[in-house]
Amino acid sequence: MNKIRGLNTDYFLNHSTQQQWRAYYNTLAIVDLFFDNYKKAKDVAPERVRFYCGQGEFVKAMCYFYLVRMWGDAVITRNSTSMEVYNKSSMLDVLDEAIKNASEGYELLPKYEDMPLLGANTWVSKQYGCKGSCAALLAHLYAWKGSMIDLCGLEGDAKKCYEESIEWSTLLIEKKAGFYELERTSE
Repeated sequence: MNKIRGLNTDYFLNHSTQQQWRAYYNTLAIVDLFFDNYKKAKDVAPERVRFYCGQGEFVKAMCYFYLVRMWGDAVITRNSTSMEVYNKSSMLDVLDEAIKNASEGYELLPKYEDMPLLGANTWVSKQYGCKGSCAALLAHLYAWKGSMIDLCGLEGDAKKCYEESIEWSTLLIEKKAGFYELERTSE
């Protein structure tokens, strides 16, 4: 409390930064725990398992994308049981991990309009992963990766990344990943 009252800038900077990354790593820990244990569940329909695995992949991709956008280099977790100290991974490795997770989510998840209701009458929220959200995330991830290669002078093929971004965007525009429409006007 004295650090707060004394306006200790080191405290605020460190505490603020920790609070920004903590939620993402807490979420990654929960997803890792799920992936380490979901096969132990009995009598769960395979399509339900597939759906939840797809949700986990989408969430991991989102977390890594937020981490790489805020800090560049970040830690990539292995599982929920590893106790060793992790080293930071490069920005491009974190982006590649996010791309891998989003791609796996895209393969596992249905289009939004085909998602199972899982006990609800209708979906009232679009906070869940689906083919469209994975495609949009992949478009963004590839665009981000290409721009980081260009702007930071990193090793890699920025042009190929931009082309991948266009391909994923095209899936959305052509309604191949679900029913999505572009806004008619910028207003």
